Amino acid sequence: MKTVKTLIMMFSLTLAVSVSAQEAKYGFKSGIIKKTSIAMGRKLEGTTYVDNYGKQEAMEITIKDVYGKGMDQMMRTITDSTGITAINLTLNMGTRMKKPPIEPINYLQLTPEVRDKYKIVDKGEETIAGKPCQKYSLEINQNGQNLQTNTWIWEGFPLKIEISSNGMLLSTETATDIQTDVPIPAEEFLVPERAIITDK
Repeated sequence: MKTVKTLIMMFSLTLAVSVSAQEAKYGFKSGIIKKTSIAMGRKLEGTTYVDNYGKQEAMEITIKDVYGKGMDQMMRTITDSTGITAINLTLNMGTRMKKPPIEPINYLQLTPEVRDKYKIVDKGEETIAGKPCQKYSLEINQNGQNLQTNTWIWEGFPLKIEISSNGMLLSTETATDIQTDVPIPAEEFLVPERAIITDK
């Protein structure tokens, strides 16, 4: 169970780094981005759904064989104007945070203040999933832990994220398929009716 909670925290942090529900964040109105992630030695497949230029965003991942008994768990993290909700769809329960773990970063509008606060440094350009990206390094303090992050940004959206601590790579997330300006199913941004959600 601790492993699952840690993975949820990692992906909630990833989403918080890249999302703000208060303003347009991305240079495309809607998108479906498939990603491959490696966290805590596990390889995960996930999909991010974006609508209304990033004012609504949801990420779904499947954690395979959670307890070594062939049991998979499906997770959904939703970000909107009310905050961030992380849901275990398999157990039908989750948590809601009114504020993200960290202040979101709008990469389309990087101010000197934000660059200084997170020690953001331009690291050149690279192509991820066929898209030209600007690479940045930055530092984030999460629950007293200093995290170093490399992020590859296309149209304001992170197509690749690496999170490290004290020189140890904790997680990597990389986009593998990108569809933009496509219709997004409304249910991707909904909490299941019977889900038990605890406010934090």
